[in-house]
Amino acid sequence: MGALDQVIVGGAHRGEWKALLHQAKFSQDPAALEALAQRLFTTLDGRAGLPAPGARIVPIPSPWWRVLVRGGSHTMTLSRHLAARYGWVTCPMLRRAGRGARQRGATRQGRVGAESSRFTHCRGMDGARDPHFGAVSAVLLVDDVLTTGATLQDAATAIRLGGEPVSAIWGLALSSED
Repeated sequence: MGALDQVIVGGAHRGEWKALLHQAKFSQDPAALEALAQRLFTTLDGRAGLPAPGARIVPIPSPWWRVLVRGGSHTMTLSRHLAARYGWVTCPMLRRAGRGARQRGATRQGRVGAESSRFTHCRGMDGARDPHFGAVSAVLLVDDVLTTGATLQDAATAIRLGGEPVSAIWGLALSSED
């Protein structure tokens, strides 16, 4: 149910990309976030088959305590940069359903198990579908690092189980060095 229709790898999570991502992620440095977005644009520009303008871009939500400690959400900021560039609409419609197991150093099986049912679809106060969503052909999930794909798969499942009329769900992240 949660299968992604396509995954775009924005670059390798090592070297300069890794340093830039960590600066953006841990310090919320606007210059680092802008530089990371520019690198993603280089990867995406000219790529055939990108979602059309109007597609929804959904950042993978960070735990609330990380957003508080770090001063923001790097995936939200990157989503906004991507939306502005490609005419997509930022739609933060996922929330964390609970605290999963630590992923760093976990096996593939441990990572996949840790993500199971970790996200839920946000609905309005009246239980209606997200007003930003409507019928769209594509949703692009944005995460920072792709190791097993478990996080993106679980997010895709949450969107589809939320009843959103989506034709395709894409994922965008840096590939892990694991």
